[in-house]
Amino acid sequence: MRLKNPAHLGGFIKYEIVEPLNLSVVAAAKILGVTRPTLSALLNERSSISPEMAIRIKKAFGVLW
Repeated sequence: MRLKNPAHLGGFIKYEIVEPLNLSVVAAAKILGVTRPTLSALLNERSSISPEMAIRIKKAFGVLW
């Protein structure tokens, strides 16, 4: 994970949720109900997290940051 101040939430989601659960981007996107490119952009820190995506992540994985 790249060190940034503040850290990008996409990196947190990638390294603390997706990878530990051994999910592919395709599988995680399917669980969240979003497209693979949408999730990929977030995980690779190319897009910001929307309120809707935050709710989807909370409902799917029970994560509250």
